[in-house]
Amino acid sequence: MKLELAKRLEARTLPVLLGMVAIVAVSAPTAYYVVRVGEMRAAATITAGDAAARLGRDAHHRPVLWRYHSAKVVEALYPLPHDVTHVLVVDDHDVEVASAGEVPEAVSWTSARIPKGAGTVWVAVDLREARMTAAWLALAFLLLGCAIAFVLWWLPRRALVDAEARIDRAMGELEALNADLENQVRDRVKDLERTYAELAERDRRIRELATKAVAVQESERRAIARELHDGAGQTLTAVRLHLQILDAEGVDRAVALLDEAINEVRRALETLAPAILEEVGLVAALERLCNTVADTSSVEVEHEIDDVGTLKPAVEATLYRVAQEALHNIVRHSGAEHAWVRLNGDDDGRLVLEVEDDGRGLDDSQHGRGLRGMHERAELLDGTLRLESLERGTRVVLEIPR
Repeated sequence: MKLELAKRLEARTLPVLLGMVAIVAVSAPTAYYVVRVGEMRAAATITAGDAAARLGRDAHHRPVLWRYHSAKVVEALYPLPHDVTHVLVVDDHDVEVASAGEVPEAVSWTSARIPKGAGTVWVAVDLREARMTAAWLALAFLLLGCAIAFVLWWLPRRALVDAEARIDRAMGELEALNADLENQVRDRVKDLERTYAELAERDRRIRELATKAVAVQESERRAIARELHDGAGQTLTAVRLHLQILDAEGVDRAVALLDEAINEVRRALETLAPAILEEVGLVAALERLCNTVADTSSVEVEHEIDDVGTLKPAVEATLYRVAQEALHNIVRHSGAEHAWVRLNGDDDGRLVLEVEDDGRGLDDSQHGRGLRGMHERAELLDGTLRLESLERGTRVVLEIPR
């Protein structure tokens, strides 16, 4: 962007310089002309007064004949003073009595009254020489004023042109530095975008691996559960049947122990692989879980479970496990009378599971493996799990993406 300082200076100083030239060109010639004309008029006034005095004396001694002698009085004035070109004598009725000399084009008149009211003497001075001299002076001072104005215009203009050139060079260097800085910033932004894309890709891969890990973990749990069911469970059941057939002493005790072992195996199977998820789906599984806890404990469980559609197996398993562990903690540690289980989806495409009770809450000593496991499950699926202390009881909130 051009500053155009020189043009701005010219626009602002031109009226001032023109005014200065006009003042210089007019002031001295005008002063000379005024002084010179004043001097000429003073000389003419003296001449008129002298002639009027003579004619006054003549009119006093010869009141009738002074008109005839006035021409002689006027001729007696010759040679006329310098610049006095014409003398005119008129009576009281403005009738010309006598005259001498010529009347030039440029003339200035002065007058003097003849004593005793006899008439008036008019004297003319030639202004042509004064005007010509004033004109030459005006031309000379005009040239002088133009020279001074040129110097006053040229010196600051040259300084401003040099300053503007230096400013332009500095601005060019700044623009070059700015362009270089923008290029560097652009390169850095590209590097950051590339790094961010790489990190996002790595994060996506890690989450895929985490999801696969959860799925593999559940698959291994199901495999272990099938082995326990098909192996140890059937074996213990067969032993129990044989013991019942024998009906010997101690058989009842052995049967009771075997029943307890079978129940333990069944609980282990349920913990390892909730087959109910594959059988009836997440919504029905959670409802059965709530009903089972309510039937087998003193806690009354209410549920509000929305139909969240088809989900990934890992997501369903995490929701079911967290609800199962939270209800287990309520039954064992909270002393609650009521519990609530809610599942719904929010506007951001995330699933929200809430398990709430009206018990005494959890203290730090109860933050054991179960809670750590719930946190780990949530983190593996890019979710969050938090515990909220209520006025009475605790709320477990799990948020995970679909």
